[in-house]
Amino acid sequence: MAVAIEKSRLVSKIFFGVFWIAAVTPFFGQEFLPSVYEKLSSPLFALIDLVLILLGAWVIRSKKDWFILLSLVLITFVSTCILNDISILQYINGMRLYIGFIFMIPIVRYFFAEPERKQRFIEKFDKALYIFLWIQVPCMSYQCFLYGAFDKVGGSLGWMMSGVITTLIYLVSFYLMLRRWNKDKSYFQNLKDNWILVFLLFPSYLNETKVAFVFLAMYFFFLVPIDRKFIKRMVYVVPTIFIVLIGAGYVYLSFVDKNNANIFSKETLEIYLTGDDELVELVEYIMDNNIEEVDEVDFSRGLKFAVLPLILKREPHATAFGYGVGMYKGGTMFEKSKFAKQYNWLLQGTIMQAFLFMIELGWIGLGWYVLFWILNFRVQNKEYRNKQLQLYMLLTIFVISIYSCNFIIVPFY
Repeated sequence: MAVAIEKSRLVSKIFFGVFWIAAVTPFFGQEFLPSVYEKLSSPLFALIDLVLILLGAWVIRSKKDWFILLSLVLITFVSTCILNDISILQYINGMRLYIGFIFMIPIVRYFFAEPERKQRFIEKFDKALYIFLWIQVPCMSYQCFLYGAFDKVGGSLGWMMSGVITTLIYLVSFYLMLRRWNKDKSYFQNLKDNWILVFLLFPSYLNETKVAFVFLAMYFFFLVPIDRKFIKRMVYVVPTIFIVLIGAGYVYLSFVDKNNANIFSKETLEIYLTGDDELVELVEYIMDNNIEEVDEVDFSRGLKFAVLPLILKREPHATAFGYGVGMYKGGTMFEKSKFAKQYNWLLQGTIMQAFLFMIELGWIGLGWYVLFWILNFRVQNKEYRNKQLQLYMLLTIFVISIYSCNFIIVPFY
């Protein structure tokens, strides 16, 4: 028993140590020690990856987790090393993007294995998440003042993490709101009692992450208890969401896009999601002539998804198995793969989770991704089910899958 307690405490210390290093180091390194951080950031996060691998391997017990681990290793190895003839070293480096999928849930499952351990973990984790939310206020305000309300406003996660930090802000605040929710009080009374968690959403509008409006609507919608009075509550919740979105839109335009009042127009959204006619023609020209060097650094999400089936058809195995892991790794310590060099224009800029699985592992990889979530959202014990949190998480995962690629970012795990 003493050994078990000692192990759980050690795992906890390592887990929260990694949590805080990954969560705050980028901001302080980039802002105050840029030259040092530039040299040490890659080795640091490689070390974090290694620690998570060792920690996950130490505590993994569930047959479900072993199935997830072994099936992913099999699929990725066949796709990468056998079908696409990519080296073992490049394969290992590319697998770093999948560490969160393989090892993070087994670590959390370990903490939940015993009641006392679970309670101790939840108390520490909730406190850490609350502090994490507060840290974003000064970090993102500082970045917004210094660089403007753009992608560099990534909070404590650092530059170019605007989408990741925005998603985390809403996830964390929503989770903590449900933890503090009093079922004996009304919807608005609970919001009033926990107004500080609503206030802590504010930093998400100090960058240009437009998906924040989707998360905001989801936030207030899924706080409504799912019971017999659900439809009745919609009578006042829907107008509330509408009013909140108008206010958020005003804040967004004040900080981000002061000169573009039509940013929410249908035409603007279509260009944002699928690109304009010039970009479409450019992609067609690139594909027809197999161009590798392209000046455009970030094609729209819709264009990337549209061209994906055509690219997968260029190799017999690619539709089923993709082009192997490591497309988004390499170039620093390892050479880029042949595909990554040829389609560098496609891999630059915005990455979407579903797109990543398709390009690297094909339809089989995407099927594994869907199965992963199905297996991990199946809660056998009704005592632990929280419909509001489950639905909010599922919809967030769907949005991330087609909009961004947060699950490859270490702090997001």
